[in-house]
Amino acid sequence: MIGRRIEKLMEQRGITRYRLSKDTGIPYTTLTQIITGRTKDPQVSALQAIADYFQRPLDYLLGSSASALIEDRMEELGLSYEELEKRTGIPAERLKRVEDWDMLPVDYEPDGVVDRLARALDLPFETLADAFARQEPPVYDVPRTAAREEFEALTPEELNFLRELQQEAAWHDFLEGPEERKRELIQAVKFLLRGMTQ
Repeated sequence: MIGRRIEKLMEQRGITRYRLSKDTGIPYTTLTQIITGRTKDPQVSALQAIADYFQRPLDYLLGSSASALIEDRMEELGLSYEELEKRTGIPAERLKRVEDWDMLPVDYEPDGVVDRLARALDLPFETLADAFARQEPPVYDVPRTAAREEFEALTPEELNFLRELQQEAAWHDFLEGPEERKRELIQAVKFLLRGMTQ
């Protein structure tokens, strides 16, 4: 499994084993043994170097990240991203970038994206939810005033957006918006939610 993921990443980037060995500093024979599965317990440092090289989390190579779980299950079921989109209602382009998702509490609720994916792929909800939770940045205890300050700093457009989040049409518009704007608004929502629950 690890070797197959490495080969898939190499293929996507057009990288040879020799090039990967040279760029990561992993001896060619060691890399070949990892890829072919002859090394059953590869050194974490070697796997981390490969993961860093491809800008993927180590969990991806180990098969425990959300994207690895989804890709593996899609392969087992013979599903394309377009077919998974039909089953879940989540756009195929978004499904291809699972590792970039900023999750919200609503995503873990019944009929949220995690639930829909788990049902469509016949995966245990907890397994997929744990994988998504591991890819979330850590949430640090933020003083209540920080959330209030963030809320007070929101623009009128952001405030309107927060009010419209409950409306399904606004949520779909958000999903189709520019990536940078999405990240800004998601951070504002997270700060607001943290402030309301403290």
